[in-house]
Amino acid sequence: MKTMKNIIAILIVFTTTACKAQINSFKLQGKKQPPLIEIQKAIEYNLNRIKVLDSDYYRIYAYRSNKHQKYFYNYFSEKAKERMIELFERKWTEEEIESRINASIKSTLDTLNQYNGYYKDAKKIARRDSLPLQRVWDSMIVVRKAESRKSILKNKYVDDRVISIAGYLKDSRFLPYLKNMDKGSYVSEEVELALARYGKEPYYSNAIKKYSYDVDNYDYDDSKLMYICSKDAIEEIYKFVMNDEGKICDSHGDCEGYVVELGVGALWSLFKSEDMKHEFKTLEIDYARNNKKQDKVYLKKIRTITKKYYKQFKEQEPDCENVPVYAW
Repeated sequence: MKTMKNIIAILIVFTTTACKAQINSFKLQGKKQPPLIEIQKAIEYNLNRIKVLDSDYYRIYAYRSNKHQKYFYNYFSEKAKERMIELFERKWTEEEIESRINASIKSTLDTLNQYNGYYKDAKKIARRDSLPLQRVWDSMIVVRKAESRKSILKNKYVDDRVISIAGYLKDSRFLPYLKNMDKGSYVSEEVELALARYGKEPYYSNAIKKYSYDVDNYDYDDSKLMYICSKDAIEEIYKFVMNDEGKICDSHGDCEGYVVELGVGALWSLFKSEDMKHEFKTLEIDYARNNKKQDKVYLKKIRTITKKYYKQFKEQEPDCENVPVYAW
């Protein structure tokens, strides 16, 4: 009896430890910023399960209150970076492989499906060779799983999230893999942006041109310009703030405020200027508290603030850590 109690105690300790190792992401969501080590472990967990189907990933993005910033460089431990290299080299964890195999043969395992030709073949073989159906079926599933495993391991796809993070971190170890992915007739937007962030041509110039501000350019995107993070990118965001007249409107056509406010937020992040942020927020609050209409006068004040800080920071290198990275 005492031995049994000891075994139960060990199992309880083991279960508690296992639970602590994998924190429920939904319990963390919306809570105060967890310790750095928890975030690092969460990202390591994500990267180890990135190819697992139907995964509940840790919601790292929920940890930050700043709408522009989702990550810091130190969120990515050395272990996480090493795992990213494995992903670029198309290495899978056993859990990822099993997940994909099970997904690929799910319909095959449905023996009640009248359209399951694979199971019909098993019945024919069993009758032909006078073998037990279950024995034939089990053998066929083993073969099917082996074929699926072989196909999975030949898969050369690299997840877009890994590419985006690699560009964000600008770790020289990732660059050869990114450059090798620019071969062929099609290069994904994530690869182009990552190489642009590294400053590699022609991707850098092409990206600046593609996302630059022009009233007729519907590809303008301040979040992608932030990700690229350069003086040229800042120049385009500044042009947007100083020239665009678009208003923020709801589905009923009621408009309040200007879309250039998004650009202002992008600039104070890249300038890492709490003063600029405070000055803009003070203006915003003043208009809200006093029920002032956010009209052309409001827009002019926004631009006055923007111009002031642009002159102050335009020659400085931007804060490239404080940019949006869409990974999880």
